[in-house]
Amino acid sequence: MKKYVVAAVIAILVLVAGVAVYTSRGITSPNGTVALGNRSGNGSDVPFTKLASGINANVHAQANYVIDSQEKLNSLWNLLPGAGPMPTIDFEKNIVVALFAGEQPTTGYDLSVSGIEDSASARTVHVVLNKPAPSCLTGQIITQPYLVLEVSKTDLPLAHTDTETVTDCAQ
Repeated sequence: MKKYVVAAVIAILVLVAGVAVYTSRGITSPNGTVALGNRSGNGSDVPFTKLASGINANVHAQANYVIDSQEKLNSLWNLLPGAGPMPTIDFEKNIVVALFAGEQPTTGYDLSVSGIEDSASARTVHVVLNKPAPSCLTGQIITQPYLVLEVSKTDLPLAHTDTETVTDCAQ
């Protein structure tokens, strides 16, 4: 019996460490603003600020939303248990972009953005779904990864590219 308790404690610690590793990705400046190189080289980089991320959204299908008012932000924040206090946004200058990966079969999944760029025809958000490799130890629970960003307003239509990466945990 004692060895089962020890094994359970170790499994929980590994799960917590894995979630921390998967949710801590990204290069963030001291003020929380991220500006990564654009994907095509044909547009200009758009800085953005990560407001929240996690694996337990109350959104069960893959979806992306643009939030342009305090009322919509209030509604969005109700979908994000544990996201912390709702940020204050100047909606005269900025919008909020909320990205949802939908239901995933285990822990180890997360969303990131490799960059946002403006071109002559659109503002493109480059979304990356990071998936665990089969070698990864994952918790066998359904998760709903999400990422919420603040970005400056634009008159350009919003577009997105979706990429999947696989994290190899065998190293």
